Amino acid sequence: MKLSYIFFLLVFFISCKNKERLIVNKNEIIIEFDLENCNNKNKVYLFDDLNNFLDSISFSKNYEKVKITSNFPKKIFLSYESELSTNNFKTFYFDNGLNKISINCNKNIDSIKINGSKINDEYEQHQAGKYSINKALVYNNELLKIYTELVKNSSSFSQDSIQKIISNLEIEREKLIEKSLKFELDFFKNKHNSFLAAYNLNLWITNSKAILHMDKFNLLHQNFSSAVKKSEESKILEERINSFYNSTIGKRAPEFNLYDISNNFISIKNNSGKYVLLDFWASWCAPCIEDFPKLKSFHQKYPTELKIIGISRDENSERWKNAILKYDLEKWSQVSLKENNNSKLQKEYFVNAIPTKVLIDPKGIIIGKWRGGGQQNMKELEELLNQNLNR
Repeated sequence: MKLSYIFFLLVFFISCKNKERLIVNKNEIIIEFDLENCNNKNKVYLFDDLNNFLDSISFSKNYEKVKITSNFPKKIFLSYESELSTNNFKTFYFDNGLNKISINCNKNIDSIKINGSKINDEYEQHQAGKYSINKALVYNNELLKIYTELVKNSSSFSQDSIQKIISNLEIEREKLIEKSLKFELDFFKNKHNSFLAAYNLNLWITNSKAILHMDKFNLLHQNFSSAVKKSEESKILEERINSFYNSTIGKRAPEFNLYDISNNFISIKNNSGKYVLLDFWASWCAPCIEDFPKLKSFHQKYPTELKIIGISRDENSERWKNAILKYDLEKWSQVSLKENNNSKLQKEYFVNAIPTKVLIDPKGIIIGKWRGGGQQNMKELEELLNQNLNR
């Protein structure tokens, strides 16, 4: 009798253990909350990395669980407020399976701790390694704000000296950003199984400085494990890398079919025999607007040999149309990505910032590409036009 009773308990225990295992599925992230000093007035909100609301927990009990369906580790923001804003959340990375969160409701959001997540351990190691760089960037940005505001309210006598300080701060910021990027590339060099690498490299590949390191981005991605390569972040990263290489100088320009503001059909093919200059811009982009006079001079100098196509990223169609009138841009074709429902074009031409200009020869080959405005880029564009169109 005694042995049968023990056998029954053993079977029951094993059965319960098996049931517990079945709860944690491979495509689930389970977050278990261990609460302290919390009551039913306390609540925590969960958001994904696109700031979309995922779930919330009301602390009416001392023990709660949240299940999130996901085939891969996930970046999630935790906040005590129902809407995300600066400094009111904390970033966590959750592994598939069970993750444990400890919350003391008497302390601020930064006191929240996580256990059982390898990807979050890697994230904390990464953040510790970049602490001094990030701190320096914060100080640099704060000083830039102070001196930029100061130059507005200072006398003309002192503006030049303040402007020199601003210029030095901007140079220092560029150095810090470059240092930060190099840290990323070095940190993930041999981490082939890192899902965090896919997240972080996706953030950095859109930075203007990434262009000079694109081969390193590509090599890191190629060395990802098969599991990491299946993740959404890795697929996006691969798409961006391919877009960069497929839209560089010497490559055939990606084809597009669009309609301009006058409902005229626009494509690369119907411009055979002409050079084509794509100008990605927006009404709110000051550097874009500064380039318009130079574009007008190009249009005037090469009225038949050069076709300029303005491609606007404006989300507001009225502002786009008003800007065309205001800056007298009807002289060349004007296209709205929003009205064409064509955001794919930006991806194919690897346009992550504006202004971006792309010069295409009559055979459809990209012969020049410039990111950002300014005199130097316009000078290079002008020289290339003169070299090819003044033969």
